[in-house]
Amino acid sequence: MSEHKTSPHGKTRTSRIGRTLAFFLFVALIATMAVFGVNASFTDGRIAQGVAVMDVDVGGRSKEEAMDLLRRKVSGLTLTFEADTARTSLIPAAEEHKGSEPIVLFETAVAVNRAFDIGRSGHPFARTSSRIKAALAGTSIPLPYRLDRKALADELKNAFAAKVKMARDARISVRFDKVVGDYQAQVLPEEAGGTFDFNAAIADAEEHLKNFSSSPIVIPLSQDRPTMTADDVLPAAVQVPAAMDRAPFALKAKKLHWTVTKAVLAGWLTSVSDGSGVKLGFDRDQVTTYLKTLAPDLATDPK
Repeated sequence: MSEHKTSPHGKTRTSRIGRTLAFFLFVALIATMAVFGVNASFTDGRIAQGVAVMDVDVGGRSKEEAMDLLRRKVSGLTLTFEADTARTSLIPAAEEHKGSEPIVLFETAVAVNRAFDIGRSGHPFARTSSRIKAALAGTSIPLPYRLDRKALADELKNAFAAKVKMARDARISVRFDKVVGDYQAQVLPEEAGGTFDFNAAIADAEEHLKNFSSSPIVIPLSQDRPTMTADDVLPAAVQVPAAMDRAPFALKAKKLHWTVTKAVLAGWLTSVSDGSGVKLGFDRDQVTTYLKTLAPDLATDPK
């Protein structure tokens, strides 16, 4: 009868495999207990430890406590705009209120809900992993905001209206002196102006909101140049005497008759640009005002 002998090496290998298997089963058991343990301890309605909104630590706090911290954070931010020697300020809102539409609104409730959801969605192992990551390395949630760019542009234009000087084109001015019965024509020179680059200011404001910066926003000044210079207008000015010599003259429209005197014509004449150059023409505003006074039905705006 033959005897079956077991190699000592075989016993060692079997023992090692058994110990390794037992170790992994132990780790799996501990991990499972940890998952359910963490899940069980995460039902108190508080945000996971290590979670922050921007630089505001909201870990371990309730939603209400986190909202209060973010309100304080937002209330400490003021956007200050400077242009020349003038300045104006804007305080962002932290919450929406019925009946009001703030220019800048930080969506604190959205940020708090996102922070609260850390470790509360997905597979239990995924939830546990996100909580452990937050606790060990920290998890930062951005604080979103809404900016009404048009409303901000309107606010800045109103605030700095006195500092804005639009360019003025050179133009022909004809004045009639009723005392002496004669007119005087002259070319009023062009004037350069300056306006503020509000689009650049709004772009800077967005960067300040992203970085939560209260440093002043300096609105850049851009030149506003005239489109017609005195040299452009002078050739048209020499046509004024010929035009004035035509007055007085009669006009007829429908059943109405009236006379355009030299005084009236002098108020109408000015320089106009038709795209190809500067010519002597009529000031439309002056003509419209005259017609509305004389015959309102002749000065009806097109619809």
